[in-house]
Amino acid sequence: MLERKAVPDALWVELTQVLANHRGASAFKKLVRLLEKHPARPTPSPQLRENRLLIEAQEWGTERLWAALDAAQHTEKNPHAAAGAIVVLRCADTDFVLDGRRRINHWHRTCDQGMHRVLLIKFD
Repeated sequence: MLERKAVPDALWVELTQVLANHRGASAFKKLVRLLEKHPARPTPSPQLRENRLLIEAQEWGTERLWAALDAAQHTEKNPHAAAGAIVVLRCADTDFVLDGRRRINHWHRTCDQGMHRVLLIKFD
């Protein structure tokens, strides 16, 4: 796995911007907090280490994003922001949507068939 310093700076900056409105001192601490409050988080929660993260930018369709949501993440609430990447953490071959659930719900409700930017976080 790549050290965090090997993550392209632009992706780390983008992740920091996407998570800017969440509580936490750093993007890493925000990721940990979002995983801890995820309704389907693995038990026990994985021990994330900041220096062992890998971030990939991908494009996912609405249906793939919808399938990654836990049923408890379905909502009728409008998104806080219309733009920005969706943040997904992959753990043991399972994807956990950590940020962007309201946008995914909105796209699903409006039958959006487009592709959407995803920051996929992997770790070892």
